Amino acid sequence: MIKGKIKSLIVRRSQRGRWIYILSIVPLLFFALWGWEYGAFLLYFSPAILCLIQYLYPTILGWLILFSIYLAGAIVYLYVYFKDLLQLILGTKSGDSIFVDWNDSLIFTVLIALIVAIALNLYRKRPRQIKIQQPE
Repeated sequence: MIKGKIKSLIVRRSQRGRWIYILSIVPLLFFALWGWEYGAFLLYFSPAILCLIQYLYPTILGWLILFSIYLAGAIVYLYVYFKDLLQLILGTKSGDSIFVDWNDSLIFTVLIALIVAIALNLYRKRPRQIKIQQPE
């Protein structure tokens, strides 16, 4: 019974819109290259490889891992973004902030929008079980 459930996680599934995995590689590679000198390359490069594998061989397990990563990222970044925005509006901004200058604010806003869009599209385009036609 457990063996069957594990197998169902890694069996090939059909998936529409697999392009989302190619798009989801972009921020991961950006963070991997940015974190190269800080020792964070493998931390971000590994999920990028998983995106490529998921594009070629869609499974529920791969989708679940990538969706969890992007959902967690979207939640954390949205929290930080709106916390800093509220501090800016209330005038209680302290020290580090996203809204230091317009360049950083714009880039971070675009990055958040991309991560949220990827998370939403990963949810919408999750792998489905392949339906096998029974001969009549």
